[in-house]
Amino acid sequence: MPAAVCPFATFRPISYRAEAGAFTGTPRGWILHVVVGNGSPYGTFATAKSPDRRFSTFWVAKSGGIEQYTETGMKSWAQGTGNGMYWSIETEGYPSEALTDAQITSLARLHDWLGAPDRIATTVGDSGIGVHYMGGQAWGGHTCPDPSPGAGPRSKQRAVILARAVALRGGSTIDTGDDMTVNAPIRYHGAQDIPQDGRFHYLHINDAGHISTHGGPLQVAETCSVSLAGLPVGSVAQLRAYVVTTDASGAEQSVDYSGAITEIVGTAANSFGSASIRYPLKASQRLRWGLFAQDAPVTVAYVTIESETRS
Repeated sequence: MPAAVCPFATFRPISYRAEAGAFTGTPRGWILHVVVGNGSPYGTFATAKSPDRRFSTFWVAKSGGIEQYTETGMKSWAQGTGNGMYWSIETEGYPSEALTDAQITSLARLHDWLGAPDRIATTVGDSGIGVHYMGGQAWGGHTCPDPSPGAGPRSKQRAVILARAVALRGGSTIDTGDDMTVNAPIRYHGAQDIPQDGRFHYLHINDAGHISTHGGPLQVAETCSVSLAGLPVGSVAQLRAYVVTTDASGAEQSVDYSGAITEIVGTAANSFGSASIRYPLKASQRLRWGLFAQDAPVTVAYVTIESETRS
């Protein structure tokens, strides 16, 4: 169990927090929430009346600022029967909005400080980073932190939070807790513009011309997440997964672009997008990731890939 109060958070204790009680053991991890609004929820939490009292362990602002509302040894009132199993972290914004880069960094710092396992929790009882909707009716029957369960963008950013946490402490692995192997996240350092290629400005993401992750025969499941700088507000970029088929000499014979496609819409800050694909690669096939931008060259701030493989 970490210290009671996080040294890089602003401690704003809720007066009735002791009523929630203490954890009886070490929490399994933490649950990602969204406030559904802008600004600190402290006033709402502090003035809530019984039986509608509620508060989270932490809240993370879009700017990356962190508020803490109860000691880490104490339960919160944020997720029904899950209060006794996990810490809770609210985030500023709305379900349809992706976490900001600053929020991802602060959540990664909290993840490390709490000592939470480097895993994505998918069902109640799993260790790692969970989401509110995974608790079902017992946790209030919410879709939080997404517009609908599993739709993203926030639930899908857990892989990015884990990759950022690993990078912050200089590590290289993520434990999925099952029999599948996860490669070390690929983190792209240094700016690189997307060069122009016809109507689209195109980049295969790394200096070799692409990120080519796996060759078959292999069952592969991957999530690629990117942060783009300089994408004009309202402009659209595409993150694509595609499969290249080669001949015996390794020469490319065909490219299948029908894999995962995610559109990234430009915002005033860095623009975020992620896409996932499951694909049974044949011996002659290789999985690649690429980016397309419509209007002007943009800069890849970072790229992370979470990859699960089974032969």
